[in-house]
Amino acid sequence: MLIAACAALVVIGLLGSVALSTSATTLSLTGAVYVEGVVGAPRQLNPLAQGPDASPAERDLAALLLEGLTRVGVDGRIEPALAERWTVSQDGRVYTFRLRAGRTWHDGALVTADDVLYTVRGVQNANFPGDPALAALWRNVLVQKQDERTVQFQLSAPFAPFPSVARLPILPAHLFRTLRPEQWPTASWTQHPVGTGRYKLYALDAQQAVLVPFAGYPGTPALDHLVLRFYPTAEAAVLGLSRREVQGVATVATGGQRLPDVPRRAQRLLAPLGDYTILAFNLQQSPLDELQLRRALVLGLNREVLITKVLGGQGQLLDTPVLPGTWAAEPAARLPAFRRSAAQQQLGALGYVDTNGDGWVEADGQRLVLPLLIADAVEANAVAAELAQQLREIGIGLDIQRVPSSELQTALASHNFTMALHSWSDVGVDPDLYALWHSSRADGGANYAGLRDAQIDQLLMDGRATQDEPTRRQIYADFQRRWVELIPSLPLYQNVLAYDVEGAPAPPVPPDLLSNRVERFAVLDEWLQPNQ
Repeated sequence: MLIAACAALVVIGLLGSVALSTSATTLSLTGAVYVEGVVGAPRQLNPLAQGPDASPAERDLAALLLEGLTRVGVDGRIEPALAERWTVSQDGRVYTFRLRAGRTWHDGALVTADDVLYTVRGVQNANFPGDPALAALWRNVLVQKQDERTVQFQLSAPFAPFPSVARLPILPAHLFRTLRPEQWPTASWTQHPVGTGRYKLYALDAQQAVLVPFAGYPGTPALDHLVLRFYPTAEAAVLGLSRREVQGVATVATGGQRLPDVPRRAQRLLAPLGDYTILAFNLQQSPLDELQLRRALVLGLNREVLITKVLGGQGQLLDTPVLPGTWAAEPAARLPAFRRSAAQQQLGALGYVDTNGDGWVEADGQRLVLPLLIADAVEANAVAAELAQQLREIGIGLDIQRVPSSELQTALASHNFTMALHSWSDVGVDPDLYALWHSSRADGGANYAGLRDAQIDQLLMDGRATQDEPTRRQIYADFQRRWVELIPSLPLYQNVLAYDVEGAPAPPVPPDLLSNRVERFAVLDEWLQPNQ
Protein backbone atom coordinates (compact mmCIF):
# COMPACT_ATOMS: atom_id res chain seq x y z
CA MET A 1 0.00 0.00 0.00
CA LEU A 2 1.53 3.30 -1.03
CA ILE A 3 0.63 6.90 -0.65
CA ALA A 4 -0.78 9.39 -3.13
CA ALA A 5 1.71 11.47 -5.12
CA CYS A 6 2.23 15.18 -4.87
CA ALA A 7 4.26 17.73 -6.82
CA ALA A 8 7.65 17.06 -5.26
CA LEU A 9 10.90 15.31 -5.94
CA VAL A 10 9.49 12.04 -4.66
CA VAL A 11 6.12 10.57 -3.91
CA ILE A 12 4.82 11.94 -0.62
CA GLY A 13 1.53 11.17 1.04
CA LEU A 14 0.07 14.46 2.25
CA LEU A 15 -2.47 14.11 5.04
CA GLY A 16 -2.84 10.46 4.14
CA SER A 17 -2.08 7.28 6.06
CA VAL A 18 -0.25 4.03 5.53
CA ALA A 19 0.09 0.81 7.52
CA LEU A 20 3.57 -0.68 7.70
CA SER A 21 3.92 -4.26 8.87
CA THR A 22 7.04 -5.07 10.88
CA SER A 23 8.19 -8.17 12.68
CA ALA A 24 7.11 -6.62 15.95
CA THR A 25 3.96 -4.72 15.19
CA THR A 26 1.97 -2.87 12.57
CA LEU A 27 2.52 0.89 12.59
CA SER A 28 -0.13 3.24 11.28
CA LEU A 29 1.61 6.30 9.88
CA THR A 30 -0.23 9.47 8.95
CA GLY A 31 0.70 12.68 7.20
CA ALA A 32 3.53 13.08 4.69
CA VAL A 33 5.37 9.77 4.43
CA TYR A 34 8.32 8.87 2.22
CA VAL A 35 9.52 5.25 1.96
CA GLU A 36 12.94 4.52 0.46
CA GLY A 37 14.52 1.17 -0.28
CA VAL A 38 18.11 0.79 0.91
CA VAL A 39 20.61 -2.05 0.66
CA GLY A 40 21.62 -4.03 3.73
CA ALA A 41 20.41 -4.12 7.30
CA PRO A 42 22.03 -2.12 10.11
CA ARG A 43 24.27 -3.92 12.54
CA GLN A 44 25.53 -0.88 14.44
CA LEU A 45 24.82 2.80 13.89
CA ASN A 46 27.85 4.62 15.25
CA PRO A 47 29.39 6.16 12.10
CA LEU A 48 32.74 6.64 13.83
CA ALA A 49 33.02 2.90 14.42
CA GLN A 50 31.75 1.73 11.04
CA GLY A 51 34.28 -0.08 8.87
CA PRO A 52 34.62 -0.07 5.08
CA ASP A 53 32.17 -2.98 4.92
CA ALA A 54 29.32 -1.00 6.49
CA SER A 55 26.14 -1.37 4.46
CA PRO A 56 24.40 1.57 2.79
CA ALA A 57 21.57 1.11 5.31
CA GLU A 58 23.98 1.61 8.23
CA ARG A 59 25.59 4.67 6.69
CA ASP A 60 22.25 6.21 5.71
CA LEU A 61 20.72 5.84 9.16
CA ALA A 62 23.81 7.18 10.91
CA ALA A 63 23.85 10.23 8.63
CA LEU A 64 20.20 10.97 9.42
CA LEU A 65 20.61 10.64 13.19
CA LEU A 66 23.89 12.45 13.86
CA GLU A 67 25.43 15.79 12.93
CA GLY A 68 28.77 17.54 13.07
CA LEU A 69 29.67 21.09 13.92
CA THR A 70 29.35 21.84 10.21
CA ARG A 71 27.72 20.31 7.15
CA VAL A 72 27.73 20.63 3.39
CA GLY A 73 25.07 23.08 2.24
CA VAL A 74 22.92 22.82 -0.86
CA ASP A 75 25.41 25.06 -2.71
CA GLY A 76 28.28 22.69 -1.93
CA ARG A 77 29.91 25.00 0.61
CA ILE A 78 30.45 24.33 4.28
CA GLU A 79 27.84 25.85 6.58
CA PRO A 80 27.09 25.74 10.33
CA ALA A 81 25.23 22.74 11.76
CA LEU A 82 25.54 22.12 15.52
CA ALA A 83 27.71 25.21 15.60
CA GLU A 84 26.04 28.54 14.89
CA ARG A 85 29.30 30.16 13.77
CA TRP A 86 33.08 29.94 13.94
CA THR A 87 36.01 32.32 13.87
CA VAL A 88 39.59 31.88 12.70
CA SER A 89 42.68 33.47 14.23
CA GLN A 90 44.77 35.79 12.10
CA ASP A 91 47.50 33.17 11.68
CA GLY A 92 44.94 30.53 10.59
CA ARG A 93 45.90 28.12 13.37
CA VAL A 94 43.06 28.55 15.86
CA TYR A 95 39.38 27.85 15.10
CA THR A 96 36.76 28.74 17.69
CA PHE A 97 33.27 27.24 17.30
CA ARG A 98 30.19 28.54 19.10
CA LEU A 99 27.42 25.94 19.58
CA ARG A 100 23.81 26.86 18.91
CA ALA A 101 21.87 27.80 22.03
CA GLY A 102 19.20 25.35 23.14
CA ARG A 103 20.14 22.50 20.79
CA THR A 104 19.37 19.18 22.42
CA TRP A 105 19.86 15.49 21.87
CA HIS A 106 16.87 13.35 20.94
CA ASP A 107 16.50 12.44 24.64
CA GLY A 108 16.27 16.10 25.68
CA ALA A 109 19.80 16.55 27.06
CA LEU A 110 21.55 19.78 26.04
CA VAL A 111 24.31 19.66 23.44
CA THR A 112 27.45 21.06 25.07
CA ALA A 113 31.16 21.49 24.49
CA ASP A 114 31.68 18.28 26.48
CA ASP A 115 30.11 16.31 23.63
CA VAL A 116 32.63 17.77 21.18
CA LEU A 117 35.58 17.12 23.49
CA TYR A 118 34.54 13.52 24.14
CA THR A 119 34.12 12.78 20.43
CA VAL A 120 37.36 14.40 19.23
CA ARG A 121 39.44 12.86 22.01
CA GLY A 122 37.92 9.47 21.24
CA VAL A 123 38.98 9.78 17.59
CA GLN A 124 42.46 10.80 18.75
CA ASN A 125 42.71 7.81 21.10
CA ALA A 126 45.21 5.10 20.13
CA ASN A 127 42.38 2.53 20.40
CA PHE A 128 39.99 4.39 18.09
CA PRO A 129 38.19 1.61 16.15
CA GLY A 130 37.32 3.64 13.06
CA ASP A 131 39.01 4.91 9.91
CA PRO A 132 42.77 5.47 10.45
CA ALA A 133 42.72 8.32 7.91
CA LEU A 134 40.12 10.12 10.04
CA ALA A 135 42.26 9.63 13.14
CA ALA A 136 45.27 11.04 11.28
CA LEU A 137 43.33 14.23 10.43
CA TRP A 138 42.64 14.90 14.11
CA ARG A 139 45.81 13.52 15.69
CA ASN A 140 47.66 16.83 16.14
CA VAL A 141 44.63 19.01 16.92
CA LEU A 142 44.46 20.40 20.46
CA VAL A 143 40.82 20.73 21.51
CA GLN A 144 39.83 22.84 24.51
CA LYS A 145 36.55 23.83 26.14
CA GLN A 146 36.15 27.60 26.58
CA ASP A 147 32.68 27.39 28.11
CA GLU A 148 29.58 25.20 27.80
CA ARG A 149 28.93 26.39 24.24
CA THR A 150 32.41 27.25 22.98
CA VAL A 151 35.13 24.91 21.74
CA GLN A 152 38.56 25.93 20.48
CA PHE A 153 40.79 23.92 18.16
CA GLN A 154 44.49 24.72 17.91
CA LEU A 155 46.26 23.42 14.81
CA SER A 156 49.96 22.93 14.26
CA ALA A 157 49.81 24.84 10.95
CA PRO A 158 47.28 26.96 9.02
CA PHE A 159 44.64 24.69 7.52
CA ALA A 160 41.85 26.39 5.56
CA PRO A 161 39.86 23.14 4.99
CA PHE A 162 39.31 22.65 8.75
CA PRO A 163 35.60 23.65 8.64
CA SER A 164 35.05 20.72 6.28
CA VAL A 165 36.88 18.39 8.68
CA ALA A 166 34.55 19.67 11.43
CA ARG A 167 31.72 17.69 9.82
CA LEU A 168 32.86 14.90 12.17
CA PRO A 169 29.69 13.34 13.70
CA ILE A 170 29.39 14.33 17.36
CA LEU A 171 28.51 11.66 19.95
CA PRO A 172 26.45 12.24 23.13
CA ALA A 173 28.98 12.38 25.97
CA HIS A 174 26.31 11.90 28.62
CA LEU A 175 25.53 8.45 27.17
CA PHE A 176 29.10 7.50 26.17
CA ARG A 177 31.08 8.92 29.07
CA THR A 178 31.87 5.54 30.66
CA LEU A 179 32.80 3.94 27.33
CA ARG A 180 36.30 3.66 25.91
CA PRO A 181 36.62 4.09 22.10
CA GLU A 182 37.33 0.39 21.59
CA GLN A 183 33.88 -0.29 23.13
CA TRP A 184 32.02 1.92 20.67
CA PRO A 185 31.17 -0.82 18.12
CA THR A 186 29.40 -2.98 20.73
CA ALA A 187 27.81 -0.29 22.88
CA SER A 188 24.06 -0.60 23.42
CA TRP A 189 23.69 2.90 21.94
CA THR A 190 24.46 1.49 18.48
CA GLN A 191 21.16 -0.40 18.57
CA HIS A 192 19.16 2.45 20.14
CA PRO A 193 20.90 5.59 18.89
CA VAL A 194 20.24 9.03 20.28
CA GLY A 195 21.44 11.85 18.03
CA THR A 196 20.80 15.47 17.12
CA GLY A 197 19.63 15.07 13.50
CA ARG A 198 16.42 16.41 12.00
CA TYR A 199 14.90 12.92 12.26
CA LYS A 200 15.00 10.55 15.25
CA LEU A 201 14.49 6.81 15.37
CA TYR A 202 10.91 5.73 16.07
CA ALA A 203 11.07 2.00 15.30
CA LEU A 204 13.72 -0.40 14.00
CA ASP A 205 13.60 -4.08 13.12
CA ALA A 206 15.11 -6.42 10.53
CA GLN A 207 12.84 -5.12 7.75
CA GLN A 208 12.87 -1.36 8.14
CA ALA A 209 13.60 1.75 10.17
CA VAL A 210 10.94 4.37 10.82
CA LEU A 211 12.05 7.90 11.63
CA VAL A 212 10.02 10.89 12.77
CA PRO A 213 10.88 14.60 12.92
CA PHE A 214 12.79 15.79 15.96
CA ALA A 215 10.93 18.69 17.56
CA GLY A 216 14.18 20.15 18.88
CA TYR A 217 15.61 20.66 15.38
CA PRO A 218 15.38 24.15 13.83
CA GLY A 219 12.90 24.63 11.01
CA THR A 220 9.89 22.71 9.76
CA PRO A 221 10.52 19.29 8.18
CA ALA A 222 8.87 18.27 4.93
CA LEU A 223 7.93 14.82 6.24
CA ASP A 224 5.96 13.37 9.10
CA HIS A 225 7.58 9.96 8.68
CA LEU A 226 10.68 8.79 6.83
CA VAL A 227 10.93 5.03 6.33
CA LEU A 228 14.02 3.13 5.17
CA ARG A 229 13.08 -0.37 4.05
CA PHE A 230 15.93 -2.88 3.87
CA TYR A 231 16.70 -5.08 0.84
CA PRO A 232 19.57 -7.53 0.29
CA THR A 233 20.67 -6.05 -3.05
CA ALA A 234 20.17 -2.98 -5.21
CA GLU A 235 18.31 -5.13 -7.71
CA ALA A 236 15.87 -6.24 -5.00
CA ALA A 237 15.35 -2.63 -3.91
CA VAL A 238 14.59 -1.49 -7.46
CA LEU A 239 12.22 -4.44 -7.81
CA GLY A 240 10.54 -3.18 -4.64
CA LEU A 241 10.11 0.18 -6.35
CA SER A 242 8.51 -1.45 -9.38
CA ARG A 243 6.14 -3.30 -7.01
CA ARG A 244 5.32 0.01 -5.28
CA GLU A 245 6.68 -1.22 -1.94
CA VAL A 246 8.86 1.89 -1.79
CA GLN A 247 8.89 5.28 -3.48
CA GLY A 248 12.60 5.76 -4.10
CA VAL A 249 15.90 3.89 -4.36
CA ALA A 250 19.43 5.31 -4.49
CA THR A 251 22.06 3.16 -6.24
CA VAL A 252 25.55 3.56 -7.69
CA ALA A 253 26.75 1.85 -10.87
CA THR A 254 29.91 -0.24 -10.51
CA GLY A 255 31.99 -1.80 -13.23
CA GLY A 256 30.66 -5.15 -14.35
CA GLN A 257 27.40 -4.63 -12.44
CA ARG A 258 25.14 -2.22 -14.27
CA LEU A 259 22.27 -0.46 -12.59
CA PRO A 260 18.88 -2.11 -12.90
CA ASP A 261 16.54 -0.57 -15.46
CA VAL A 262 14.31 2.24 -14.25
CA PRO A 263 10.88 0.86 -13.35
CA ARG A 264 7.83 2.13 -15.20
CA ARG A 265 6.34 5.30 -13.71
CA ALA A 266 9.68 6.12 -12.04
CA GLN A 267 12.26 8.75 -12.98
CA ARG A 268 16.03 8.51 -12.58
CA LEU A 269 17.85 11.52 -11.15
CA LEU A 270 21.63 11.60 -11.41
CA ALA A 271 23.92 13.32 -8.89
CA PRO A 272 27.73 13.07 -9.13
CA LEU A 273 29.47 11.73 -6.02
CA GLY A 274 32.81 12.49 -4.40
CA ASP A 275 34.09 9.07 -5.49
CA TYR A 276 36.28 8.41 -8.50
CA THR A 277 38.45 5.73 -10.06
CA ILE A 278 41.94 6.62 -11.26
CA LEU A 279 44.76 4.98 -13.22
CA ALA A 280 47.92 5.71 -11.24
CA PHE A 281 51.23 6.05 -13.08
CA ASN A 282 54.45 5.33 -11.19
CA LEU A 283 56.62 8.35 -11.97
CA GLN A 284 59.55 6.91 -10.04
CA GLN A 285 60.44 4.20 -12.53
CA SER A 286 60.65 3.60 -16.27
CA PRO A 287 58.82 3.78 -18.58
CA LEU A 288 56.11 6.01 -17.05
CA ASP A 289 58.63 8.52 -15.79
CA GLU A 290 58.48 9.70 -19.43
CA LEU A 291 55.81 12.42 -19.79
CA GLN A 292 55.34 11.81 -23.51
CA LEU A 293 54.47 8.15 -22.90
CA ARG A 294 51.90 9.20 -20.31
CA ARG A 295 50.50 11.63 -22.87
CA ALA A 296 50.28 8.84 -25.45
CA LEU A 297 48.29 6.71 -23.02
CA VAL A 298 45.84 9.54 -22.35
CA LEU A 299 45.41 10.16 -26.08
CA GLY A 300 44.86 6.45 -26.69
CA LEU A 301 42.23 5.77 -24.02
CA ASN A 302 38.62 6.66 -24.75
CA ARG A 303 37.22 7.20 -21.27
CA GLU A 304 33.73 8.03 -22.55
CA VAL A 305 33.52 4.60 -24.19
CA LEU A 306 34.80 3.03 -20.96
CA ILE A 307 32.03 4.74 -18.98
CA THR A 308 29.43 3.56 -21.50
CA LYS A 309 30.62 -0.04 -21.70
CA VAL A 310 31.61 -0.67 -18.09
CA LEU A 311 29.14 1.53 -16.18
CA GLY A 312 26.26 1.60 -18.62
CA GLY A 313 26.81 5.34 -19.00
CA GLN A 314 26.21 5.98 -15.28
CA GLY A 315 29.48 7.79 -14.61
CA GLN A 316 30.98 11.21 -15.26
CA LEU A 317 34.19 12.19 -17.01
CA LEU A 318 36.73 14.21 -15.03
CA ASP A 319 40.16 15.57 -15.88
CA THR A 320 41.68 16.62 -12.56
CA PRO A 321 41.51 15.52 -8.90
CA VAL A 322 39.38 18.63 -8.15
CA LEU A 323 35.90 17.36 -8.85
CA PRO A 324 33.52 19.04 -11.30
CA GLY A 325 30.68 20.77 -9.49
CA THR A 326 32.86 22.03 -6.64
CA TRP A 327 33.56 25.73 -6.22
CA ALA A 328 37.27 25.32 -7.06
CA ALA A 329 36.85 23.30 -10.26
CA GLU A 330 38.68 24.83 -13.26
CA PRO A 331 36.88 23.92 -16.53
CA ALA A 332 39.85 25.12 -18.61
CA ALA A 333 42.14 22.48 -17.06
CA ARG A 334 41.59 19.59 -19.46
CA LEU A 335 43.55 16.48 -20.30
CA PRO A 336 44.21 15.77 -23.99
CA ALA A 337 41.09 14.41 -25.68
CA PHE A 338 41.02 10.89 -27.12
CA ARG A 339 42.69 10.75 -30.53
CA ARG A 340 44.00 7.33 -31.51
CA SER A 341 46.05 8.60 -34.45
CA ALA A 342 47.74 11.22 -32.24
CA ALA A 343 48.53 8.50 -29.67
CA GLN A 344 50.16 6.38 -32.36
CA GLN A 345 52.17 9.36 -33.60
CA GLN A 346 53.31 10.08 -30.06
CA LEU A 347 54.43 6.47 -29.63
CA GLY A 348 56.30 6.64 -32.92
CA ALA A 349 58.13 9.77 -31.80
CA LEU A 350 59.27 7.83 -28.73
CA GLY A 351 60.58 5.03 -30.92
CA TYR A 352 57.69 2.62 -30.42
CA VAL A 353 56.63 1.34 -33.87
CA ASP A 354 54.98 -1.72 -35.34
CA THR A 355 58.02 -3.19 -37.04
CA ASN A 356 56.53 -6.66 -37.61
CA GLY A 357 53.13 -5.62 -38.91
CA ASP A 358 51.42 -7.60 -36.15
CA GLY A 359 49.76 -4.61 -34.53
CA TRP A 360 52.12 -4.45 -31.52
CA VAL A 361 54.55 -1.57 -31.06
CA GLU A 362 58.11 -2.20 -29.95
CA ALA A 363 61.41 -0.40 -29.46
CA ASP A 364 64.83 -2.04 -29.80
CA GLY A 365 63.09 -5.35 -30.44
CA GLN A 366 61.17 -5.16 -27.17
CA ARG A 367 57.37 -5.11 -27.29
CA LEU A 368 55.73 -2.41 -25.15
CA VAL A 369 53.81 -4.27 -22.46
CA LEU A 370 52.75 -2.36 -19.33
CA PRO A 371 51.95 -4.17 -16.07
CA LEU A 372 48.66 -3.09 -14.45
CA LEU A 373 48.09 -3.87 -10.78
CA ILE A 374 44.45 -4.21 -9.69
CA ALA A 375 42.44 -5.51 -6.77
CA ASP A 376 40.89 -8.85 -7.65
CA ALA A 377 37.31 -7.56 -7.65
CA VAL A 378 34.47 -7.43 -10.16
CA GLU A 379 34.69 -3.71 -10.90
CA ALA A 380 38.47 -3.59 -11.24
CA ASN A 381 38.46 -6.61 -13.56
CA ALA A 382 35.80 -5.05 -15.77
CA VAL A 383 37.68 -1.76 -16.03
CA ALA A 384 41.01 -3.49 -16.65
CA ALA A 385 39.55 -5.62 -19.45
CA GLU A 386 38.30 -2.50 -21.24
CA LEU A 387 41.63 -0.72 -20.77
CA ALA A 388 43.45 -3.75 -22.23
CA GLN A 389 41.19 -3.76 -25.27
CA GLN A 390 41.64 -0.05 -25.93
CA LEU A 391 45.43 -0.13 -25.48
CA ARG A 392 45.63 -3.11 -27.83
CA GLU A 393 44.21 -0.86 -30.55
CA ILE A 394 47.29 1.41 -30.32
CA GLY A 395 49.67 -1.52 -30.09
CA ILE A 396 50.34 -1.58 -26.34
CA GLY A 397 50.01 -4.77 -24.32
CA LEU A 398 48.58 -4.82 -20.79
CA ASP A 399 49.73 -7.38 -18.24
CA ILE A 400 46.93 -7.44 -15.66
CA GLN A 401 48.18 -8.49 -12.22
CA ARG A 402 45.44 -9.24 -9.67
CA VAL A 403 46.07 -9.05 -5.93
CA PRO A 404 43.92 -8.81 -2.76
CA SER A 405 42.85 -5.26 -1.86
CA SER A 406 45.19 -5.15 1.14
CA GLU A 407 48.17 -6.01 -1.07
CA LEU A 408 47.15 -3.33 -3.56
CA GLN A 409 47.27 -0.67 -0.86
CA THR A 410 50.70 -1.83 0.28
CA ALA A 411 52.03 -1.78 -3.29
CA LEU A 412 50.62 1.69 -3.90
CA ALA A 413 52.20 3.17 -0.78
CA SER A 414 55.57 1.56 -1.55
CA HIS A 415 55.42 2.45 -5.29
CA ASN A 416 55.80 -1.22 -6.14
CA PHE A 417 53.87 -1.01 -9.41
CA THR A 418 54.08 0.40 -12.93
CA MET A 419 50.41 1.26 -13.35
CA ALA A 420 47.69 0.63 -10.77
CA LEU A 421 43.93 0.96 -10.71
CA HIS A 422 42.37 2.28 -7.52
CA SER A 423 39.60 4.55 -6.24
CA TRP A 424 39.14 7.46 -3.88
CA SER A 425 35.88 7.87 -1.97
CA ASP A 426 34.21 10.68 -0.03
CA VAL A 427 36.69 13.16 -1.49
CA GLY A 428 34.63 16.06 -0.18
CA VAL A 429 33.90 19.51 -1.47
CA ASP A 430 37.06 21.26 -0.27
CA PRO A 431 39.82 21.25 -2.91
CA ASP A 432 42.70 20.60 -0.49
CA LEU A 433 44.74 17.78 -2.06
CA TYR A 434 47.97 18.16 -0.10
CA ALA A 435 47.80 14.58 1.21
CA LEU A 436 47.46 13.13 -2.29
CA TRP A 437 49.91 15.14 -4.41
CA HIS A 438 52.48 16.97 -2.24
CA SER A 439 55.98 15.51 -2.59
CA SER A 440 56.25 15.04 1.19
CA ARG A 441 53.54 12.38 0.87
CA ALA A 442 55.37 10.41 -1.82
CA ASP A 443 57.27 8.24 0.67
CA GLY A 444 54.76 6.00 2.39
CA GLY A 445 51.88 8.44 1.98
CA ALA A 446 48.96 8.69 -0.42
CA ASN A 447 50.95 10.37 -3.23
CA TYR A 448 51.05 6.98 -4.92
CA ALA A 449 52.31 8.29 -8.26
CA GLY A 450 55.37 9.72 -6.52
CA LEU A 451 54.81 13.17 -8.00
CA ARG A 452 57.57 15.60 -7.04
CA ASP A 453 57.12 19.07 -8.47
CA ALA A 454 58.14 22.31 -6.78
CA GLN A 455 55.31 24.31 -8.35
CA ILE A 456 52.67 21.77 -7.30
CA ASP A 457 54.12 21.69 -3.77
CA GLN A 458 53.98 25.45 -3.38
CA LEU A 459 50.44 25.72 -4.71
CA LEU A 460 49.21 23.00 -2.35
CA MET A 461 50.85 24.67 0.64
CA ASP A 462 49.44 28.08 -0.33
CA GLY A 463 45.97 26.62 -0.89
CA ARG A 464 45.61 25.20 2.61
CA ALA A 465 47.18 28.26 4.29
CA THR A 466 44.89 30.84 2.63
CA GLN A 467 41.45 31.66 4.05
CA ASP A 468 40.18 33.92 1.26
CA GLU A 469 38.03 31.84 -1.10
CA PRO A 470 38.67 33.81 -4.34
CA THR A 471 42.41 33.56 -3.69
CA ARG A 472 42.13 29.85 -2.99
CA ARG A 473 40.11 29.38 -6.18
CA GLN A 474 42.91 30.95 -8.22
CA ILE A 475 45.54 28.85 -6.46
CA TYR A 476 43.68 25.63 -7.20
CA ALA A 477 43.02 26.70 -10.79
CA ASP A 478 46.79 27.04 -11.19
CA PHE A 479 47.26 23.65 -9.50
CA GLN A 480 44.85 21.98 -11.91
CA ARG A 481 46.50 23.51 -14.96
CA ARG A 482 49.91 22.35 -13.80
CA TRP A 483 48.53 18.90 -12.92
CA VAL A 484 47.19 18.29 -16.43
CA GLU A 485 50.52 19.42 -17.86
CA LEU A 486 52.33 16.75 -15.85
CA ILE A 487 49.68 14.00 -16.15
CA PRO A 488 50.86 12.13 -13.04
CA SER A 489 47.80 9.85 -13.29
CA LEU A 490 44.66 9.48 -15.37
CA PRO A 491 41.24 9.96 -13.70
CA LEU A 492 38.92 7.49 -15.42
CA TYR A 493 35.45 8.31 -14.10
CA GLN A 494 33.53 9.88 -11.27
CA ASN A 495 30.78 7.77 -9.73
CA VAL A 496 27.20 8.97 -10.00
CA LEU A 497 24.32 8.38 -7.61
CA ALA A 498 21.20 7.25 -9.46
CA TYR A 499 18.06 8.21 -7.55
CA ASP A 500 15.02 6.35 -8.91
CA VAL A 501 11.84 8.01 -7.67
CA GLU A 502 8.18 7.78 -8.47
CA GLY A 503 6.23 10.98 -8.72
CA ALA A 504 5.03 13.75 -10.99
CA PRO A 505 5.56 16.32 -12.25
CA ALA A 506 9.27 16.17 -13.07
CA PRO A 507 11.37 16.62 -9.90
CA PRO A 508 14.04 19.30 -9.53
CA VAL A 509 17.67 18.58 -10.39
CA PRO A 510 19.81 17.28 -7.48
CA PRO A 511 22.92 19.17 -6.30
CA ASP A 512 25.99 19.42 -8.53
CA LEU A 513 27.92 17.17 -6.16
CA LEU A 514 27.19 14.92 -3.19
CA SER A 515 30.50 14.24 -1.47
CA ASN A 516 29.05 10.84 -0.53
CA ARG A 517 25.75 9.08 -1.05
CA VAL A 518 24.45 9.70 2.47
CA GLU A 519 24.58 13.46 1.96
CA ARG A 520 21.48 13.24 -0.18
CA PHE A 521 19.71 13.41 3.17
CA ALA A 522 21.44 16.69 4.03
CA VAL A 523 19.21 18.36 1.44
CA LEU A 524 16.24 16.08 1.96
CA ASP A 525 13.80 18.81 2.89
CA GLU A 526 14.82 20.98 -0.05
CA TRP A 527 14.30 18.01 -2.37
CA LEU A 528 10.96 17.07 -0.88
CA GLN A 529 9.26 20.43 -0.48
CA PRO A 530 6.15 20.60 -2.69
CA ASN A 531 6.09 23.17 -5.46
CA GLN A 532 4.58 26.44 -4.36
